[in-house]
Amino acid sequence: MRGHDELGRTWDDLFTDMDAMIFFAMPGAIQVAGDTATARCHVREIARIGGKVMKFAARYDDDLVRHDGRWRFARRTYVMNIAE
Repeated sequence: MRGHDELGRTWDDLFTDMDAMIFFAMPGAIQVAGDTATARCHVREIARIGGKVMKFAARYDDDLVRHDGRWRFARRTYVMNIAE
């Protein structure tokens, strides 16, 4: 996805059939090199989708850039580790 509009549409679509969700984030390593950084965050998600409980273990691999003193995502990759 690119941009606020596409992200918003995708986010809305994800929650169309989702009755409930809980999200746990466990930040891992962050490596900073000047105005760029990489980060990894492990997540655990439990959701009820269409009446069925589903569990996910995944991680975000992030590339960040500092622009005007604020850190922004340059790229975020979601990697599914386990889906049950």
